[in-house]
Amino acid sequence: MDKSVEERLEVLEAALAETRHQLAREQAVTQIQNVMARYMLFHSGGRQKECLDLFAMRTEDVGLEIAMWGQYWGPRGIYQNYVAGIARHEGDRVGWFCEHPVSTPLIEVAADGKTAKCIWSTFGPETAKMHPEDDWDPNWMYGKFACDFILENGRWKIWHFQVLPDIMCPTCEPFTRQKPHDDFEPEDMPKPHAPTTFCEEYDVGKSSKFWPQPPEPYETFEGSKKICMVKPMPEDRIVYDTSYNDFTFEEYMADLEKRDPWKE
Repeated sequence: MDKSVEERLEVLEAALAETRHQLAREQAVTQIQNVMARYMLFHSGGRQKECLDLFAMRTEDVGLEIAMWGQYWGPRGIYQNYVAGIARHEGDRVGWFCEHPVSTPLIEVAADGKTAKCIWSTFGPETAKMHPEDDWDPNWMYGKFACDFILENGRWKIWHFQVLPDIMCPTCEPFTRQKPHDDFEPEDMPKPHAPTTFCEEYDVGKSSKFWPQPPEPYETFEGSKKICMVKPMPEDRIVYDTSYNDFTFEEYMADLEKRDPWKE
C-alpha cells in the first residue's frame, strides 16, 4: 500500500476516534440528566433501593451530604443514609410528600470523558413530622444539587452528591420570615462520617452566598477545582455586592478583550 494512503488512513482513523470521543461527551449530558431525573422520581416515591442504584456503589470514595446532616462516605455510607436512615424514618409513608423537580442543568463533562461536574436548581414541597404526635409540617424547599458524576462500568453514576437548601419555609408564610436552620440534624439518622462542609440558608439580615461555584471546563478530575462537599476557601468570592459590579463600560470591554481576545 502506498505510504501516503497509509498516512491518510491514520489521519482518518484518528479523526474518527476523536469524533466518537466528542460524541460520547455530548451524549453524556443527556445520560447524566436522566440519572438525576430518575433520582428525583425514585426518592420522591420512597424507592430508596433504586436511588442506591444511581450511585457509584462500586467506587470507594462515593459520598453525599444532604443539608446539615453531615457527610456520608463509601458504599455503606450511602446505604446508611437512604435505607437505615431515610427509609426507616419515613416508615409506611402515610401522609409523607417530598417532590424536588430539577431544572437549569449546568453540566461540564471532563475533556477525558471520565467524570462530570454538575449543578441543578431544585424547588418543591415537602411535608413530614418528626414524631407521631406532631402535626404535619408542610414546607417549600428551594436550593441546589451539586454533583460529581463518574463512569462506572460504562454507565454514568452519581459520585459525590450535595444538597444545598437556600430556602426552607412554611408553605403559607413569606420566605423572608424564615429562620435559618443553623443546627438542624435529624434525630434518627445514622451518625455521619464527618460534619457538614457548607450549608447556609437565606437570612433577611445577611447577603446571600454564591456557593457552590459553577463548574468550569476541565481536562481531568485530578487537580481540578471541586464544586461539592468542600468548604469555601479564603480565595473564593461568595458574596457579590456593589463593589464587584463597580466598573465602567470601557473597563468591561478592556477586560473582555484580555479574557476573550477578538479573532478575525
